[in-house]
Amino acid sequence: MAARGRLLHFCVFVIGLFAVAWPIAAHADRYVVVLDIEGDKSDRLKKSITRMVKSAHKVMNGRNYRDAARRMRAVKLTPTNVKRVCNYLNADGVIDGTLVKEDGAYRFTLRLRSGKSGAITKKIPMRINQPSLSENMYGQLEERLLAAIDALPSLSGESRRGGKERIGGEPVEQDRKLTRAERRRLERERREEERRRAREEREEKRRLAREAARRKKEEAEERRRERDREREREREEDLEEEEFGEDELAEDEGGQAEDEEDPVGSRTAMADDDDDEFDDEDDEDAEIEGKLDGKAGGPTSPRTTPILINAGASFVGRVLSFRYAGDEADRPLGYRGNPVPGVLVEGEVYPMAFGGDRGVLANIGVGFVADRVIRLNSAVDDGMGGVATLGTRHSRYGASLLYRHNFGDGPRGLSLGLSVGYSRLSFVIDKAAAPEGVIVDVPNVVYSYLDPGASVRIPVGPLTALIEGKFLAVLGTGEIQQPEQYGAATVTGLDVDAGLEYRIGEHFLARAGARLMYLGFAFKGTGTLADRDQNGEVDVGGASDRYLGGYVTAGYAF
Repeated sequence: MAARGRLLHFCVFVIGLFAVAWPIAAHADRYVVVLDIEGDKSDRLKKSITRMVKSAHKVMNGRNYRDAARRMRAVKLTPTNVKRVCNYLNADGVIDGTLVKEDGAYRFTLRLRSGKSGAITKKIPMRINQPSLSENMYGQLEERLLAAIDALPSLSGESRRGGKERIGGEPVEQDRKLTRAERRRLERERREEERRRAREEREEKRRLAREAARRKKEEAEERRRERDREREREREEDLEEEEFGEDELAEDEGGQAEDEEDPVGSRTAMADDDDDEFDDEDDEDAEIEGKLDGKAGGPTSPRTTPILINAGASFVGRVLSFRYAGDEADRPLGYRGNPVPGVLVEGEVYPMAFGGDRGVLANIGVGFVADRVIRLNSAVDDGMGGVATLGTRHSRYGASLLYRHNFGDGPRGLSLGLSVGYSRLSFVIDKAAAPEGVIVDVPNVVYSYLDPGASVRIPVGPLTALIEGKFLAVLGTGEIQQPEQYGAATVTGLDVDAGLEYRIGEHFLARAGARLMYLGFAFKGTGTLADRDQNGEVDVGGASDRYLGGYVTAGYAF
């Protein structure tokens, strides 16, 4: 009997152990795909999710899922697509999630999809302070997630490593090569998915920005209501004090009404002053709310300022040379001068930008430039083996119509500009001061020209590169085209400017750059000096007038 009882106890123990182990075995060894956690800095979260799933189940690489989804044209995470891919991979479930930054914290949502139905069987939303899980949150999430995975129905079928998929009803081996049409289709689907996710991220950011602005407005409104309540309480206290003072005067002085007028008037004036003070505070709050709503203008920058002024030093040197084919003894002397210092002032004014407008009209303006050499002398042969110096005037003045287009917001960014203007450049030697009998062979020039052009501002680290190019449509040249000089000619010109700009604070900036101005002449042979030896043949076919220099300026953006 004792042996039979022990045998019975043993059988009951084995049956109980099997009954406990059976559901565990039934739910263990699930194959789960862990996809990427979409959003900000999600790598650490994905590693944590993978680690907790591996503690009780088997994890299938998300890359295998993505490859199979592309081949089966089932990239989107819809129930039908998830079911198809999981049936092909023999996976029991798919885990994905999103991580979005919100008000200094993160909103984390984890989703578990059934491989058998493709539908979401568990959605776990969490709010975390950083893009990782604390020990407490890890334990809570692990318990809920593993319980949800255990509840997934298990798939049955071929080996999880192999198997065949069906594309268009025909069995296709897993490692077959995709056709060109399939690759193009998969690429289109991938781009559509990226655009969809980008749209969702933009919409989420806009929603968060609207919520933040609404909360700030509500807080400002609550502060205003609190001030109104405080003001009402003070008024009630003033009325109580006023009534109490009238009762005392009635008892002590027999209720003389004339003595009561001053304190009442004083209190009224004080109340009015308080009202003015609160009104001022309300105005300040309204101004703050206007800035929160985006009605106030952004920080001043050269891209959006209504007025930009630059002034400083310039340096310019001239090289004039002639294309000559005659006797070398009669070659024109030309001109070659070293860079000399000058004063440069230039600016831009955009009248419609003063009101903070950022439309097309706010980017239409006018510009001006004034550049003049401080002191310049030209050396000529005095005819007696010596050198005579003649005073020389070199200057450049101009005005232009401007249009600028800024890409993106903020004080830094890419900007394009278009301009068309009228300018005058002169290089005049005082020939009247030359020694008697000395002929100055270099012609004086006074160029007037239209200069349509384009410019670009490119951020380069802490600096901004400034590049501008202009075509010079020459209208007049001065002496060089007169009949007694070299006569009529076809003149082409180019003006190129390249520099760097550095901002100092909000309003100030510094610039440095180099500039080249080129004018080319093709003479038609009608001038007296075009035939230097007077033999009836044209000796001077053309000329090149170049101005090369640089500048260093300080600027102010209003």
